[in-house]
Amino acid sequence: MSGNHYVLLMAWAIFILALCLDLLSLFLSLRWNVRKAGPSGIPVIPWFMYIMFVVITRHSNPWINIRNAFLLTILHVFIQYILPFAHRKILLKWGDWSFKKRIGVILGSILIAYLLSAFVVFDFTRTADPNDEEYYKGRPVAYGPHPRLIFCAPSRGGFIYDDYDGREWPFIVYAPICRVWRTLTGHAPPHSIR
Repeated sequence: MSGNHYVLLMAWAIFILALCLDLLSLFLSLRWNVRKAGPSGIPVIPWFMYIMFVVITRHSNPWINIRNAFLLTILHVFIQYILPFAHRKILLKWGDWSFKKRIGVILGSILIAYLLSAFVVFDFTRTADPNDEEYYKGRPVAYGPHPRLIFCAPSRGGFIYDDYDGREWPFIVYAPICRVWRTLTGHAPPHSIR
């Protein structure tokens, strides 16, 4: 392995450690909401680690670095502050709600988190093009919106090409959102998923 591979591996290790610390902090905050005692969360250290990740994996375009730092800051604020706050507010009303309302709140929260996470994973202004097809029945072909490079690199990337093969995880996890995006933007699905 070259030196760049070790640096990239270290950067991803820092990112995974920061995400684990954020999730541990979320667990501690939610536990504190229920028990009203125990250790508190770890609010700032994961954010510094996210910024270290952006600095280590910096892009030549400074706007991409700013965007990545902004998205990771939003992720950190969401995990550290918004989810525990919403959990605390729900707990105050939880005992008064019926079983159906509780299930509705849980399913609604999961759906909202799923939809919002798509805006973090995808850049909806660009298309994820297949590497072997351009048009189908006069319509441009795309798997869906373009995943952000911080989450998923193209299968065939470089200076000229920026193509996907459809087996990348965002197109599997967010298949319904990709289908709606293709319909709204007038794109045809590639032959591998038709």
